[in-house]
Amino acid sequence: MRILVVDDDEFILRFFSRALVSFGHSTECVSNGKDAIKTFEQNEFDAVFLDINLPDIDGINVLSLLKRIKDDVIVIMITGINDIDYIRNAMRLGAFDYIIKPINIEDIEILLKRVQDKIFYNKLKREYQQLLEKRVKEATEKLRKLFLDAIFALIKVLEAKEPFHREHSIKVQKIAIEIGKKIGLSSVEISNLSISSLLHDIGKVGIPDGILLKNGSLTKKEFSVIKKHPVIGKEITETFIEEKIIPESILHHHEHFDGSGYPDKLKGENIPLFSRIILIADAIDAMSSNRPYRNKLSLKKITNELKEGAGKQFDPYILKNISDIIERIHFEYYEKENPHM
Repeated sequence: MRILVVDDDEFILRFFSRALVSFGHSTECVSNGKDAIKTFEQNEFDAVFLDINLPDIDGINVLSLLKRIKDDVIVIMITGINDIDYIRNAMRLGAFDYIIKPINIEDIEILLKRVQDKIFYNKLKREYQQLLEKRVKEATEKLRKLFLDAIFALIKVLEAKEPFHREHSIKVQKIAIEIGKKIGLSSVEISNLSISSLLHDIGKVGIPDGILLKNGSLTKKEFSVIKKHPVIGKEITETFIEEKIIPESILHHHEHFDGSGYPDKLKGENIPLFSRIILIADAIDAMSSNRPYRNKLSLKKITNELKEGAGKQFDPYILKNISDIIERIHFEYYEKENPHM
């Protein structure tokens, strides 16, 4: 083992150095608290013998600082008096044990054996924790896969009802991710945005087919039913998704920047960021795709529609920051995939 000894008594330092070397261990000795902390920060030690009474920093404070640097460090306090309150305080702060002066070499040998046992125990503990973390990660990945499979199944059910919306959710997801990356979202935010955008229309499973699949214009009453799908989507997703931002983003993906949207007529940045992104992605997909009542729009027309909606329907900041990728999105997801449409 490599052991640090901290004591202001030169005789004690020499005694420990000779004893520890005789037991086959390497040592480094310092005589004050500042040097102890500096040396400990710059080197790896298996254990520390630390005098309670040091000339500059109290040994109890040094113990506390060492524990902050490495919380599982093994520290044995050296004391010249059997002060139970002092020792109790050191043990409460995480000291492994204590040794009272004058020091007996047999006591050091016994302590070192216990230190080695503790090091072995700590190693087993770390390995066990790593194994548990690995198994938890594997189990989480399996659950995530099952979760995503269930999501895709729900999406397929929805899109089977609406032939003209086939692949709509996946394309909205892809576009939303492109937008999220462009405006600098973190990997965690991108992951939550990905799920939110994929599930943005999931509430439509609760809309009667007679209204959802109607070929003609919807009546005012029928449109009011359609407008319930964000609320239904939130109610569905919050039952099995822990991240609250996902159901909230689904709930508000039809809110308009000027407050004219639904269901809560939120305005500006009061609308969740993911919802504002999904609204733009949804609009791009809708305008880029054929519908029963019209053919898909040209790239120029789509760009003009987005510009016209900036500050009204759409977040102008987001549009400004994605203006240079709209053409690429349009080509990658529409022209390239459907060159003859």
